[in-house]
Order: sequence, then structure tokens, then C-alpha cells
Amino acid sequence: MHGTNPLSEPDLLGVPQKHSGDFRRSGTPAWLLSVFLHASLVTGLVIVSQTIRRGAEAIESRTGGIVLVAMRSETTEYLTEGDIDQVTEQASGGDLPPALPTTEAPAELPGIANQNNPESGTGNEILAGTPGADDFSQATQDRTGKVGGEVTTEFFGIPGTGNEFVYLFDRSGSMEGYDGRPLRAAKRQLIESISSLGPNQRFQLVFYNHETRTFNPNSSRGQLLFAEEPIKIQATRFIESIRGDGGTDHLAGIKLALQFAPDVLFILSDAEGGFTAAEMTRIASWNRKNTVIHVIEFGDGPQSPYSDRSFERLAREHRGQYLYKNVATFQD
Repeated sequence: MHGTNPLSEPDLLGVPQKHSGDFRRSGTPAWLLSVFLHASLVTGLVIVSQTIRRGAEAIESRTGGIVLVAMRSETTEYLTEGDIDQVTEQASGGDLPPALPTTEAPAELPGIANQNNPESGTGNEILAGTPGADDFSQATQDRTGKVGGEVTTEFFGIPGTGNEFVYLFDRSGSMEGYDGRPLRAAKRQLIESISSLGPNQRFQLVFYNHETRTFNPNSSRGQLLFAEEPIKIQATRFIESIRGDGGTDHLAGIKLALQFAPDVLFILSDAEGGFTAAEMTRIASWNRKNTVIHVIEFGDGPQSPYSDRSFERLAREHRGQYLYKNVATFQD
């Protein structure tokens, strides 16, 4: 005892023992530092792992897209998906102007041959490459208009070429002379001339004395008629029904005939024209289409050098031919 502190004495092993005050003065224990370091490492690994997983999920859920490059003069613009959607909406809304036509050939792509399609092109080019198209177009024009379809028909040997014809016949009483042979000869020539016309040509018949009479089948009201077979058959019957009587009014018949504006006008009469200069001027004013006028004049005996030549002058002034026929020579 003697006042000695038992803690100051060495232990049984001879190792000096520390006082309680020594523990308060020492640093952080090593095991605690180890625990802290391991915990920090584990926490860091967890944070990095979750960050990588979230990035992978974001990449997997992202859709692919196409980037378009628009070259404008010296600048380059990159169009994103949002720009493409906006352009699509504008196009569907009709805001974009229509594409302008171009004559430039399309650029050749590598590995793809640049072939010209023979069926492509303008309407005329396609029509030209389509078999039978020209024939159909020509038939339509011939059937309905003045384009094409011209033929040459004859009357008493005088040829007339065109698409529309009018026959003006004197049916006065004098045509029944010589036992009616002049009128029968005229009818035969007229029927032969009409028979030579095709269905694409048109014609009209005008018989006159002191009055005029036209061929009006099925209430056609004096129109030019297509020379189809049923119409030509009716025309033949109409011609055969004509009888000669009355006087002669040349101007009334000529005026009516020129109102049809044919390509060719055949006039037949057995009376001298006797047209004055003023009447010739009137006839020229009626011929607005510049119709070719051919004249066949019947006479009793050889033509006298002192006879009136106004019919001959009429044909000459309207680019036609004149023919004199002596009815005394006609035979049935």
C-alpha cells in the first residue's frame, strides 16, 4: 500500500499499462477509417452503376431518324425530324406551291441505268407513239369539220374538189323540152356525182324556177347533209320527183346556194344569165367564202358567138369552169 498507485505498476507480463488519459489523446482508430473508406467506395459504385443504366435505357428508347441536307447556294442546312414533320404538315395543308416543270434530265445514280420511257412525254408525243391514234384523230376531223376529207367529184366532166358541195339546178318549164331529155340527162349526172361522195362529205340540192326548193329529209331545214347511204338514197328519190315548170329567177337561186357556204357550187341552167354589172357585184358580195362556182349551160343548137356570156364570166370570176351543152344531141 504505502500510497502507491497500482496502475503504475507493470502487469504480470512486464508490459507498461497506459492510463485512461492516454486514450483521450490518441487519433481515430484504424478500423473506423477502413469502414468509412469501404462505405464510400460502395456508394460510389452504386451511383456509377445507376447512371450507366439510365443512359442505356435512354439510348434504347430513342428512335432512329434521317438527317436531310439542303444545299442552298453556298450554305448548307441540316433538317432534323422536327423540320421534316413541319414540312410534311405544310405540304398536306396545301400551302406549298406546285412544283415547277423542268426539262433537266434526272441525275444518274450509281448502279442504276438511266432509261428513257418511250410512253412518256407530252400529249402529242404519246399520241404519235400510239398505234391508230392518228387514224382516229383524222377520222374525227373528217367527220365533223373542214380538216381533210376532200374528194373530187365530177358533173358533166367538170371536176370539183372539196368537202362540201351544193348543186343548183334550173327546173323551169323549158327543161322539159326535147321530150324531157335535158332534165333526165341532168338528173343522171347529178345522181352519179352525189353517189361518188363519201360519208365524210356534205352536200345540198337546190332546185329553182321562179321559186327555190331544197332537199330537206327528216326536217333538216335546209342544212348541209353528210353523204351517208340512207341520205343518198333519199336524195335520189327527191331528184327523180322533180318536174320542170314555171319561169327562171337566177339571182334567188344563186343567193340561197351561196348561203350554205360550200367549197364548190355547180350551177346548171338552160337560160342565159343576162347578169348586169351590178348583179355580178351582188353575187360576189354573197360569195363570202370564196366558193368555186362551176357553170353548165344548156342551149338549143350550137352556141352563138353573139349570145350572152354572163354565165361564162360568172364561172371565170369565181375560179370555176364553164361548159356549154347542146341539148339537141342528148340521147336517152
